[in-house]
Amino acid sequence: MTLVGDDDVALAIRRAATELPTNQLHKLASALAAHESPTALTRHAVVNTVPTAIFRHHAAALCTVWAGEEALSGRSLALAVRVAADAVADTRGEQQVSVVWTGPSSYEVPVRATSAVLTDVIAEARHELIVVSFAAYKVADVVEALRSAADRNVTVRLVLESVADSKGKLTHDAKLAFDTLPDGVEFYVWPAGRRAISGGGHAAMHAKCAVADGRIAFVTSANLTGAAMTENMELGLVVRGGDVPRRIAAHFKALVASGDLQAVT
Repeated sequence: MTLVGDDDVALAIRRAATELPTNQLHKLASALAAHESPTALTRHAVVNTVPTAIFRHHAAALCTVWAGEEALSGRSLALAVRVAADAVADTRGEQQVSVVWTGPSSYEVPVRATSAVLTDVIAEARHELIVVSFAAYKVADVVEALRSAADRNVTVRLVLESVADSKGKLTHDAKLAFDTLPDGVEFYVWPAGRRAISGGGHAAMHAKCAVADGRIAFVTSANLTGAAMTENMELGLVVRGGDVPRRIAAHFKALVASGDLQAVT
């Protein structure tokens, strides 16, 4: 029997793998492997392997779902736990997430100015940079950082809103903030004709992010405006490593390929 399609067992393993430390997961796997079937004695031994409440909770949950899968051996279940533990550990090791906050600070979240983080991400790009925003104006530092990126032969793509495509939600084209950038910088819009219309409204190109080389992603509530960069209350996350930056970059490329995003001059 395999675990593929076995929702209860898979869910119990996934929850344990994401909530328990790796060393405890391997102890849990060793305890499971020592038993052939989920008897009462097995449950007692497994649950008490590590004397913490959260460990016992997940160990008990695994034993409960195991009891409903008589054909599943302890060794097979242990292997699945080890694989899940190592996969989660690898992801945690290769991916770092940090908070970016503009506004009143607290002990939990100190201020990390949105403008400084964005220009840092742009400065780290070596091959490819995608920047997405709804509005843009009065961002001289960002413009200069983008110019430097283009000068070092980074492919720079800006996805911005336009007055025409916004149907009145924007008062001037976001592209105007970047008119001094070199000709090689690419600009894209989401054409009005490609947008969903429902209830009399019109969809907005409201995403805001910057992705460098498919390895760093800055996702933020802030538009590319002076107020958003330094004054507004804005929240964002920087993701370094892992699969998320790559997937975001690949998604925008796919939107260009499909025609949902179209180049403008």
